[in-house]
Amino acid sequence: MVHPPEVEQPDMQRPVKVPSGTPNWRPAARVAGVYLLVSVLWILVTDHLLYEIPAFKGFLEQVSTAKGIFFVLASAGLIFVLVQQATHKLTHANQELSVSLSTLQEQQQQLAETYTAAVEGWTHALELRDDETHEHTRRVTEISVKLGQKLGLDEKQLQQIYWGGLLHDIGKMAVPDSILLKPDKLTPEEFQTMQQHPVYARRWLEHVGFLGEARDIPYHHHEKWDGSGYPAGLKGENIPLYARIFALADVYDALTSDRPYRKAMTVPEALQIIQQGIGTHFDPEVAKVFLQMVTEGHEDHRESRG
Repeated sequence: MVHPPEVEQPDMQRPVKVPSGTPNWRPAARVAGVYLLVSVLWILVTDHLLYEIPAFKGFLEQVSTAKGIFFVLASAGLIFVLVQQATHKLTHANQELSVSLSTLQEQQQQLAETYTAAVEGWTHALELRDDETHEHTRRVTEISVKLGQKLGLDEKQLQQIYWGGLLHDIGKMAVPDSILLKPDKLTPEEFQTMQQHPVYARRWLEHVGFLGEARDIPYHHHEKWDGSGYPAGLKGENIPLYARIFALADVYDALTSDRPYRKAMTVPEALQIIQQGIGTHFDPEVAKVFLQMVTEGHEDHRESRG
């Protein structure tokens, strides 16, 4: 069973809850008013005494010095009060913002789960027609996500690979049963019809905006590195990365699975064929990582069995 990766939530504009009402500046204004009144009176009185009573000049000079120190301390106290009030308001605003963002994250998570449920629902619809598709789809999606991880893709990109992998054959809904369910090899004419399933997928999914680049897999996973693939005949890096990743998983799973007309290949046999397709069918850089990933996994599996 393939589980969707932990993903970055859809990019949405975050609303900021602004505290309602007019800020209450009265306490700060009272403090500032008292400070100004005392300061002005102190300056007027001491300066007047200093010039009117020379006998007390030395004493009043000391008082004047103390006055300066007092004003420094008083200014510091005023600043402290104002900063305390501002800090309190900011703390309250941050608490409200945290609650708002937490609610938004929950809504985004629910939205992402709804998207995934919709994608899986479409996949189940195809499985009702072709039961063999079910296990194949799950396997190739899991392999593709693992390869994306090895390539260093982020969680949002892995989510798109997951969606695209599940939907890679959705266009086969439009292929007649006589072709889709045929147990033997297809005739050239039947194969031409089957080759249209990426086109059908694009027509169906092109307006499903939340899928984003996930739609590259259903439409382009049959493209080849040398340009000989279908439906668009894209070449090299013109093929979207997700499709290049998925193409390796798709071919590998096909080679290592039983078909009505042949038995499944061993892992080494399948890897040899993929090796031969590097530079023609497959992206050389992506294929290199894929071969290393599968080889290491196969060796680990043999050691655990042995």
